[in-house]
Amino acid sequence: MRMRSYSAITGVWLGLMLVASAFAQPETKPVETLGIGVSAGLVGGSGFSFRKLPSDGMGFQVATMYLRTSSETYFNLGYEALYVLKRTRSTALYAVAGMAYTYNRSQNDGFWDISSGSSQWIPPTTDISKGLAGGAGIGVALRMGGWDQVWLSLDLLLTAYHATVLPYPQAAAHYFFK
Repeated sequence: MRMRSYSAITGVWLGLMLVASAFAQPETKPVETLGIGVSAGLVGGSGFSFRKLPSDGMGFQVATMYLRTSSETYFNLGYEALYVLKRTRSTALYAVAGMAYTYNRSQNDGFWDISSGSSQWIPPTTDISKGLAGGAGIGVALRMGGWDQVWLSLDLLLTAYHATVLPYPQAAAHYFFK
């Protein structure tokens, strides 16, 4: 059952990329290459991001996020290398490989558990999880309609994380400077 859903996701993703490259117009003038924005992904990182997406050849993306509350700390840092396979004024098809480090610490201040009918003190605990994710795959970037400098990127990467290898999608939105 689980493999069918991953196969369906992979099929939809590949179909989207084929359609995007089939309807792309040839590049007629230089395109923007440096952008800032937000991204969400296990391999590329989540949070604020900086991306270089050239007309051809190698590019990259760096993303990071740091959140802290009284009981939780979350941090991630991701880096992706992008190799542009085809780029036009409105689309880009690229190969992507990268890795990200994630750290999450949550703390429980202790509490009285009265659910079993008798009171029991549950002492404070601290849970720390951290990990390194790596992966490789393919992505497509699409220029957003009336906004010439805003691009939406969708990637599908075969990702290794905590001794598991699965296909994971990623998404990003960037504003590219002229």
